[in-house]
Amino acid sequence: MACGCFPVVSDIVANHPWVEHGRTGLLFPHSDPEALAKCLLEALESETLRKEALVINREKVNKDANLYTVMRSVEERYHQLIRAKAAVSPA
Repeated sequence: MACGCFPVVSDIVANHPWVEHGRTGLLFPHSDPEALAKCLLEALESETLRKEALVINREKVNKDANLYTVMRSVEERYHQLIRAKAAVSPA
């Protein structure tokens, strides 16, 4: 998604936050090769779907998977934990 690829991925829980079937990519049951083939054909045939998903997916990756944004969030969480530990620990 970050490279502009249209996602055709297995329908597992880990992919749900990233791919909305028929809007930002296509999901198929993980053990269904016919469904995978159908999704691949749909992706190849629908230029509109691919172009619209590209815009949405790029925004999502920039918002939710940007290294600097994510690391700031992790850093803030560490600081919260340190402050909470310091508040309950004797000096």
